[in-house]
Amino acid sequence: MKKDKRFIPDALRHENLKKKELNSNEFAFQDSAMMLTYKSKKTKCVTLLSTMHSTKNIQIPDKNKTEVVCFYNRTKGGVDKMDQMAKQFSTKRKSRRWPLVYFCNMLDLSCLAANIIFKENKPNDLLSHQNARSDFIRDVTGGLAGGHLRRKSQIPTLSRELKFIKNAGH
Repeated sequence: MKKDKRFIPDALRHENLKKKELNSNEFAFQDSAMMLTYKSKKTKCVTLLSTMHSTKNIQIPDKNKTEVVCFYNRTKGGVDKMDQMAKQFSTKRKSRRWPLVYFCNMLDLSCLAANIIFKENKPNDLLSHQNARSDFIRDVTGGLAGGHLRRKSQIPTLSRELKFIKNAGH
């Protein structure tokens, strides 16, 4: 989590932890959530928010690492891998409009998830082979936009260029 968020208590702010010793922890608890700041390096503090953990259990005593930090380190690779895979065939464009950025991110992640589910359910299908993700995305978008494109092609005033593009795509 970024260090400049307003909801982070003053005791857990990074500038207050610069004076703390290496491998030190600071905790804050509220109802079913716990916030933790861990100083892993001389100049680096990590802030974590967890609704899954509720105690200060230390899992690696020599480094003073808590159960929350160890759990995060074990599971963060999946998120990194997913982001890496979603970036391969991305719909993202430069935009300063946050709804568009959010929509494109959701579209990328949902398309990746749909492809993974498809591969698991139909491992022998032609679209399940290693490099077929682009084919899968093309089929899904064609299926979603196909009806709209057919309706648009019936417009008599549609320019020749667009009719050519429409016909070339099939």
